[in-house]
Amino acid sequence: MKLHKELCRLNEEFDPQRMQIPTIRVLEPGTFAEYRKWKIEMSNSGAGQAKVPVLMWDDAAREWMLARVRTELSVDSNGGVVQG
Repeated sequence: MKLHKELCRLNEEFDPQRMQIPTIRVLEPGTFAEYRKWKIEMSNSGAGQAKVPVLMWDDAAREWMLARVRTELSVDSNGGVVQG
């Protein structure tokens, strides 16, 4: 809850009524390097065009990344951290 409130306080783009409480996902080591390689192969583009996005709108990329989650942390209704 503290992270959610602080994000909303610091950035006017974060609307507390629309934004869900964030989930933090810890990925397997090497995931971002593997992602760049996968993205280059999937898009048939150069290495300079494969950037790790802040937000993922592409369902295939999101599923690829979610398959490499090692740990997931979220917040329960009392504001405590829950490992899922």
